[in-house]
Amino acid sequence: AQFACINATAAKFAIAASSFEQARSYIDAGMRLLKPNRWDEQYSLSLELHEMSASISCINGDIGDMSSCLHEIIAHVKSFEDSLTASSLLSKLLAASSKYDEAMSNCLSILSALGEEFPEDVTLPHVLNELSVIQTTLANISVDQVKLLSPMKDKPKLNAMKFLSMLCSYSIQAKPMLVPILSCRMVRITIEYGFCDDSIVGLVTAG
Repeated sequence: AQFACINATAAKFAIAASSFEQARSYIDAGMRLLKPNRWDEQYSLSLELHEMSASISCINGDIGDMSSCLHEIIAHVKSFEDSLTASSLLSKLLAASSKYDEAMSNCLSILSALGEEFPEDVTLPHVLNELSVIQTTLANISVDQVKLLSPMKDKPKLNAMKFLSMLCSYSIQAKPMLVPILSCRMVRITIEYGFCDDSIVGLVTAG
């Protein structure tokens, strides 16, 4: 177990240094050192190694290995929170395979669980109304005020913003009418809960 942990730590440093080939060797070594009942006795370490493996496979375009890792994680995670990294990678995998509808469905399902619901049918009047409301709101907020927003700390909202940002990019391909609704939601969350990296997507798109 100790050597598996050492390899996991080395893999994290390699990823941080963008040494993905080296990271892959550390991850593979760490996974080989896991016990047969790893998901029971080494749950956190197993989750970490499999998430890193899926991420590296995503970067390298190794769809088969990425898919295998994600299904392994989803089959063994003990909580919704523990499934979020795998779910985000799954959406990326589906989008990379041009399965935008499935990628969107996955994101919408996660967002629903995070308390962010969206209508199945988006109409033009709905979009125009949302844009009107949010643009009025933004008209009363200066760039300096946006810069002074405190960092977003609410974890569910941070996760929601991550999936909203991904969903925006997939919707451009599959359901463009949804994009303004998503960006308006991102702006509302930002104003209420603070600024995060994904806030930029909502602010730019909502304009």
